[in-house]
Amino acid sequence: MNPYASDPYMMILKADPDRYIRRAAPTILALIKIAEGPVAFLWCFRMLDCLVQLASGSAVQSPAGVLFSLLPAEIARMLLPNTIPSGGIVWRILGSAAAACVLIALVCLAAEAVAAALLRFAMPALGARWFRYTRKWALAVCVLFTACVVISVVMQAYSVYRAGLSSVSAVLRPLLVQLILIVLLAVRIAYHRGAAVVMEAVDYEFRLGFKETAMEEHKLGLCSFLLGLICLAAAVQLFRLSMGNLAAVFAVLCVKFFAVWKSWQFFSQCHR
Repeated sequence: MNPYASDPYMMILKADPDRYIRRAAPTILALIKIAEGPVAFLWCFRMLDCLVQLASGSAVQSPAGVLFSLLPAEIARMLLPNTIPSGGIVWRILGSAAAACVLIALVCLAAEAVAAALLRFAMPALGARWFRYTRKWALAVCVLFTACVVISVVMQAYSVYRAGLSSVSAVLRPLLVQLILIVLLAVRIAYHRGAAVVMEAVDYEFRLGFKETAMEEHKLGLCSFLLGLICLAAAVQLFRLSMGNLAAVFAVLCVKFFAVWKSWQFFSQCHR
């Protein structure tokens, strides 16, 4: 005898992931993540080379510089036209740790291209399980990378303090850029945490067939909406600077984050 047919409470608790996965927004999100995969995979080689140089001591870069090295050279120079001279074993460790974090994040993005295809189009239970692990790794490395940036900013600010006020004008902009980056990374951490919580719930529902009714509090909806607005603003500004190709990239990212926001709304509606 089917327990769902005899017990109305069991019917209420029965999970139906297709209700929030087979929708327009999750489909758009899956297609964008599938397209992201090859790009992230190619970037892995660039970051691996950067990591080798930093670890061997043949290059010195701040954690923020490591991240910006993935951007076109003209954008990287615009964000960090100069850096505060730093060195020593601590700086080398920070740069190497930051490069390792970015490399792992890129590997997760590449792996999620496969997970997105499985979740939306082929084997959803396997895709959900895959996402459950990659989202946790993405959260962990984002936290560690943010810590590296914070430590480097503190070190740079202390260097400025010791050097005196005469050097402030040369390093103020890099410090401000990195402080803004820390704020954005904090939003990104909250986003990753929310995504990890939701994907763990989705995996739970596929495995056990029951709705997840005890999810942790998170801010996935708010953070995805904020990141979508930030990417939209960046796309508009880059278009005004006649950087159409890069503006298109941020426009796609804008669509991605708004698709996450809409997907979260579908998920939330199914769990009221």
